[in-house]
Order: sequence, then C-alpha cells, then structure tokens
Amino acid sequence: PILRPTAGRRERKPKDTERWREGLGPLALAAPHGFTAPDYEHASAALLFDYYWLTGDEFARDELARLGRGIAQVLAAAPFRTSRGEGSCLEALVLCGRATGDRALIDNALRHTKSVLLPLLAKAPAHIALAQPPHVAILEGTAAFDAPWQMGLLVRGLAALQRATGDAELLPAIQRIADAMATSCWVEGQGLKTFVSATDLSRYMTAAVPVDRAGYDRMTIGAFELARELASDPAAAARFSARSQFLLGRDLPPDARLLDRTRTHANPWLQIALDRQSGTK
Repeated sequence: PILRPTAGRRERKPKDTERWREGLGPLALAAPHGFTAPDYEHASAALLFDYYWLTGDEFARDELARLGRGIAQVLAAAPFRTSRGEGSCLEALVLCGRATGDRALIDNALRHTKSVLLPLLAKAPAHIALAQPPHVAILEGTAAFDAPWQMGLLVRGLAALQRATGDAELLPAIQRIADAMATSCWVEGQGLKTFVSATDLSRYMTAAVPVDRAGYDRMTIGAFELARELASDPAAAARFSARSQFLLGRDLPPDARLLDRTRTHANPWLQIALDRQSGTK
C-alpha cells in the first residue's frame, strides 16, 4: 500500500537518488505516488483507514497516528476557513482517532469546532456555511463565495464528529447547512448549484460538464443521507432524503447498464447512500 507522504511533509530530493529523478516533470516530483501530500482541503484519511480496518496492519496504524497529528496542526494553522477544509479535517481526525484509539485527536477536533467553527457558522448568511475569498475562476472573481458540494463535506465532517462524541451541540449546525444545500442552493430539476455568492443568492454557477456535475453530486449524496438520519424535524429529513434520491437516481438510473451499475456500486463516495438502499447489496 502507498502510505506516504502525510501531512506536513515537504518534497524531498536526496542527493543519492538524484539520478533516478532525471526526466521527471514537476508533477511527478511533487506527487510521485499520483497524489500530493494531504493539506487543509485535501486531508482525507479514508483510504488508509479502510486499509487498516481490513488488515490490521501495524504500519498503517502508525501512519494514521502520524497523519492525525499532522492534520491537527494543519487545521489549527489554516489562514482562512472553508467548508471543504473544515469538513475534510474533521472527518480525517475522527477516522485517525478511531483507528488508533487516540481520543485526544477527537477531543481536539471537538474543541476546534466549538471554539472556532461554530461561531463562524453562526455569523454566516443563512444560504452558505463559510465564505471563501473571491477566486478568479468563480463569479468573475468579484465575490466571496461558498460551494454547496463543499458544504456537503462539512456536513460529513460534523456528522462524523457528532457520532464519535454524541455532542448534541453539533446537530443544529448539521441541519442548518444541509437545509441550505437542499433549499437555497438547490435548483429544481437540476440539483445543486456549484458555487454561490456569499452575499447575493441570485448569483451562482453550475457545472456545465456532466462528469464534473457527477463528481459534485457524489460528494453530496452521503451528506444528505447523514443529515437525514440526524434530523429532528421530519419535514427536513424527508427533504434531505428526496435530494439524495434525486442525485443518486441521476448517477444510477433504473435502466443503467450492468457495467455502469457495477462502477457506481464500487464508488466509495456512494457507499453511505447505497448501504441504506434496499436491494443494492
């Protein structure tokens, strides 16, 4: 299994392996295993966690411990907060804590959530979670924004933390974010907006390419399912379920070919929803 690099690691170019790097481009040098080191917005521990859970490999457990410590440092040092970054880090810290038995990782995530994240969410406009600074590729670079599919990752992270701690204080935030995704950030008959202005709900973008839209859908479906299970309001639970089923039905239509169905059923992003569907196992 590929277990490195992990959070906080810089690119290394030892002198004694210099000749093996001849002809390699910048991407190959930065990401020799096909991916870059985890960072604030790409802090997933899912693959390593699954490998450890299936094998009990002690080296993988050590890597999860090291990864958890690194992600905790990355989370504390982020220059500004985003839905994707917060959600990715929280979910990863919970997985690392579960695998290693290091309760301090989960406690650290909960303290951060209560002292930093929840106050920011309380100040945010109702239709978003966390406003990101303007980006040249989004809304002409003229407005702060959030991304509903990234809000879905925040729901996943908060849900993971809530399940690990049982802390009821997290439940209103989960429902509030999921409800914004399901209402203000939803276009009937089309699905989620891709990016939305933090100050003007009427300004938004949607993915034009079907493969991009499918990727955003997949990162959101599980979030709606988790929010449904944690919702105290039956109407909200029904709304989240309907959104999840709409998106899943687009990815897995009734007339899907066997090959397409097989690929969909193997997609790790969809397992939360598929595990809750009758007749899909």
